[in-house]
Amino acid sequence: MPYLTDLYEDNILLEQTNYLTFLDDKLNITLGGLIAWEDGGVKQQSNPNTLEPYSQLRASIYGEASYPLLDDLELTLGGQYHHYENLKQTPEGIWDDGEPTTGLVGRAGLVYQINSEFGAKLLYNQAYRAPSAGELGAQSAVVLGNRNIEPEQVDTMDAQLFYHADDYQASITAFRSEVRNLIVRVPVPNTDPQRLQYNNAGSATFEGLEFEADARLTERLSWKGSYTFQTNKKGDGQNNATQMPNHMAKIGLSFDVTPELQISAFDTYFSAAKVMPSAMAVNPAAEDYHNLSIQTNYSLDKLLGISHVKQVTFSFYLDNVLDEKFYYPEFNRKVINTIPASPGRSVYGEIAINF
Repeated sequence: MPYLTDLYEDNILLEQTNYLTFLDDKLNITLGGLIAWEDGGVKQQSNPNTLEPYSQLRASIYGEASYPLLDDLELTLGGQYHHYENLKQTPEGIWDDGEPTTGLVGRAGLVYQINSEFGAKLLYNQAYRAPSAGELGAQSAVVLGNRNIEPEQVDTMDAQLFYHADDYQASITAFRSEVRNLIVRVPVPNTDPQRLQYNNAGSATFEGLEFEADARLTERLSWKGSYTFQTNKKGDGQNNATQMPNHMAKIGLSFDVTPELQISAFDTYFSAAKVMPSAMAVNPAAEDYHNLSIQTNYSLDKLLGISHVKQVTFSFYLDNVLDEKFYYPEFNRKVINTIPASPGRSVYGEIAINF
């Protein structure tokens, strides 16, 4: 098997953001831009061009403005213009710069404050995801890049009702996202072992509901929870075509034992993920599972007598408390059904010092 012998990446990112206010601070404007130079490559023992050396420029300019149309109704408008090199391959097989990829995406939103506690939001966003260097130029034993793929484009609409009080917060959101020019891996004919190549493949629509809430039950005990349901459909009409679970939920309690000591416990639930029908049943099925975690934070300032100088915190994190054994669909080659998705019960510790 080839193994990694050299991976290099040199990136330079420059970004400038400006925040402006006008009309007695009612009109808020954000203007900015960024430029990124990216150079890199990967070499393996038996494959010197696992990721062909690349050098590309990515740039964008963006802006956003918000203004209260009424005392309780605010309008937000914004957009981003992007420009980046999308290297193309000529019919003669020669790599050249080709034409850069450019585009404009926008966003709009309305926020209506019904009263001091209730409100509503209606948001529309456009976005894009440029192909990564690996998706453009990978040459591994498993995956091949494709210089001709186009960026993914996303249109999302959210409608939300929210409630905010001193000790309680809650919101319910309905969302719909359409992704076009999906970047996926497709089998390369007549390759043994089977190889995959990145290509654009149609579109997909995601719809769902999300509920979030948190509350301070007592002076020292607080609660937080969320639930998300999503379903999706590909452009060809296939339902639940992705390997994402349909149901996700999280619930947790946090208790302040003392001013210095805090203990939190969270349970995260995922319903069974979808498995490729053509995959071989090698491992246990991808079933629904719970992941229970406990985190403890202890401030050492008082103990060390340095609270007036700096903050020192010790954190103890216990993941997968129940030592659940769960599996997730193998999404790389999609040849076998699942792979292990958890190392079992894990313990982590950290000491953080704020200077």
